[in-house]
Amino acid sequence: MNAPETSPARPLAAFSLLEMISVVALVGILITLAIPAWSRARHAYERAATISSLRAIGSAMQLYAADNDGYLPGPFWSGNFASYSTLDDRTLGYRLWSYLGIPAPTGALQTAKILTNPANTRLRQSPQSPVYFLTDRITADGLPNIDSPWGKRDSSTTPATDTRPVKLAVLSNYSLSKTWAIQDIDQQLMPSNYSRYGQLPRQPVLGDVRMTLYFDWHVAPVPVN
Repeated sequence: MNAPETSPARPLAAFSLLEMISVVALVGILITLAIPAWSRARHAYERAATISSLRAIGSAMQLYAADNDGYLPGPFWSGNFASYSTLDDRTLGYRLWSYLGIPAPTGALQTAKILTNPANTRLRQSPQSPVYFLTDRITADGLPNIDSPWGKRDSSTTPATDTRPVKLAVLSNYSLSKTWAIQDIDQQLMPSNYSRYGQLPRQPVLGDVRMTLYFDWHVAPVPVN
């Protein structure tokens, strides 16, 4: 009995040049449409993450003051970091770890996610870059200036001596909703002789605003001048 004959395999249809050009053009259009949407989503995420970080810092400072006779925490570096350890007591993580719910500082450097700013992480020029700038002066019409509200360290003495931060009660004389405490940091905000200037993002990390924590503990965007 003869085996049934089988038809020869039919060759796969090849794409024509016109079809390939059409597919490439369609992919290009989809990518063009997707990029702005992705950029907006990233910007919204980075903005929300920064707001969350600053609100957490503000809450931690209020709790610290409540436990320390009304004094603000400090002294701090003016440019402050997401990393902290027992080797540097002028960081937010070192002073506020128990109020932020992060691990206690040790001799090893560790990074607190709640103190990070994803926009800063993306745009900074060095992993050692500060994340936030803490105000070094509080001013108001008709009231005396408050220099170094977070306290100040005099390293010229042995041992170094600290000037204590101000009390929140002192700040109540100022318009707290208009008196800022902490902002995003970048090269446009800092003088060029700042020691970590070269590590900072070149532009404000959120574009046309800097996210800002005020002394009434609300967070708001401030337009970049």
